[in-house]
Parts: sequence; C-alpha cells; structure tokens
Amino acid sequence: MPDQFEIFKNEENNYYLRFFNLDRTTASTIQLFINVDTSIVTLGRVSCTSSYCTTGSGCTPDGDGGCTKCLLGCTRTTTDEQPYGY
Repeated sequence: MPDQFEIFKNEENNYYLRFFNLDRTTASTIQLFINVDTSIVTLGRVSCTSSYCTTGSGCTPDGDGGCTKCLLGCTRTTTDEQPYGY
C-alpha cells in the first residue's frame, strides 16, 4: 500500500497520479485521462516505476505505451484491461 501520493501536470498539460513508498525512495506513476464533458477520470494502462526519478516528469507514461527517460532506470508495467468508459 502506498504511503503518499500526488497528482501533477507536466509541461504538455497531461495529468498523472504518482504513488510513493513509505520512505519516498520509489515512485510509480500512471496517467490520468479527464473527460471534461462528463468529469469522469480514468487511469491509463501503463505504469512507470523508478527509484531514481521520483520527482518531475522523468519515468512517466509517454502516451505511446512506454515511459519517459530516467537516467538510472525506469520499469514499465502494462495492463490489458480497458479503462472504464472506453
């Protein structure tokens, strides 16, 4: 279970949900998709986890099924489940 989380927006105005472990040494990030017409928020299908890029936009889902670069490593996890509403 994550100890802390944050929602942030990157330079391209994409929203993300980032979970931290207890001592904030590891973070997992997933993209949020917001339907402005219905106000429904859905989660993306790619999660990116890193022990080195726990702040900023490094190691975040890139929108093409991968993760943005992190100098010292980033692990991608995907799900086959379609988000609700798609």
